[in-house]
Amino acid sequence: MSWTDEDRHGLEEWVPGFELHLNHVRRRLDSLPDLGRDATTDEATLRQDLEVAHEELRVAAEEVRVQHETLETLVRQERTLHWQHERLLALLPTPILTTDREGRIRTVNSAAAGLLGLSVDRLLRKPFQVFVEVADRPMPRQDLNRCSVSGGDFRRAVTLHGRSAERRVEVVVTAAEGRLADRELTWLLLPEAPHGRTAGTLDRQQVLLALTELTLIPIHASDSHEVLARVARICRDVFGPDSSVSVTVGDPSNPTMLATTTTLAQQVDGAQIDAGEGPCRTAWKEARLVWSDDLAHDDRWPALARRLADVAVHRVLAAPVQLGGQVIGALNVYEPAAETLDEVTEAAHVLGTATAAVLFELDAKAELRHTTENLRTALESRPVIDQAKGILMAKYRCSPEKAFEALRRISMTRNQKLRTVAEHIVAEVSDSG
Repeated sequence: MSWTDEDRHGLEEWVPGFELHLNHVRRRLDSLPDLGRDATTDEATLRQDLEVAHEELRVAAEEVRVQHETLETLVRQERTLHWQHERLLALLPTPILTTDREGRIRTVNSAAAGLLGLSVDRLLRKPFQVFVEVADRPMPRQDLNRCSVSGGDFRRAVTLHGRSAERRVEVVVTAAEGRLADRELTWLLLPEAPHGRTAGTLDRQQVLLALTELTLIPIHASDSHEVLARVARICRDVFGPDSSVSVTVGDPSNPTMLATTTTLAQQVDGAQIDAGEGPCRTAWKEARLVWSDDLAHDDRWPALARRLADVAVHRVLAAPVQLGGQVIGALNVYEPAAETLDEVTEAAHVLGTATAAVLFELDAKAELRHTTENLRTALESRPVIDQAKGILMAKYRCSPEKAFEALRRISMTRNQKLRTVAEHIVAEVSDSG
């Protein structure tokens, strides 16, 4: 369940209005004459009940106000992250655009506008399919329908007709999270991958495209394990089809998450975990790039070498994934396609930094979702908790604060959620009539 603008505006209007009503009730209560000694028991009880009810409403209103302020802070943070993403994507030299689920263009950066040969304002609201060669349209349309309904992503090579020329590209389409009716698709337009790569070289253009793809991940991602697997696949594309890549989060001896692209990477990572040593752990522990020309015979990690006697692995590079000076994981590249160490280390350093940024944004989004859901649950739990408080106040003639403290003590004693305790109390009173 998401926090919509309609919810937020409704709460913005409700909180101050309700507080005004409470202040009015307080003035009316203060203006009531003293009951005096001749007051009946019913009159005194009614006056006390009114005072208690007003105090309880005041406490509830204060709680809602605090929750509203917290939600406003979260909304501002989310909007700031989204604005930063849009600004970054607009400046990237890689063509990127977003569409609705029907393929109508919503946003487009200058690189995409240049590729399609029209100004940004003339591209908005146009169906992206009109720029695709007629023969290529049916298959992307099927992928688009599937992606917009079930989420996920797809890749497809198509021919684009720009204003002055046509060009063969590979489109990478990713569906955003959210309600189906409002789901947005992000299109990355890449030059079609060459059929072969020059042996022993890294393609710098591929490094740039990998950075672009990594930049897009946090906009749509929710599953951290799937994100880590996607990061590993993107990095593998940089280091060559015959390379193997793994990404670890946390101490490599006992990682909290791990993603690999091949069985070889799984074997070597498992051997490092079993041995408690290796280039990955060294890179993580010492916060530096670690290179080995022949891992199976490297005397720096003898326990690992013994476990790799039957594994065909030679060149390995492990790069620390650092965030704010703290190492949070490692990027491991096995058998990279490059002749020089400088090529590999440069790419690994850049991709390691980008991976750290992806993981940071994932954590920020996860914390945002968690806090929002907790606050929404708290708001939805208010009625039953208030009913339970009222029952305790009526039975024991106590203040709202003492009734709430009693609920908290019961919750801690029974090791149950506060809402569950409140539901039990209300149910018992309802059952007893």
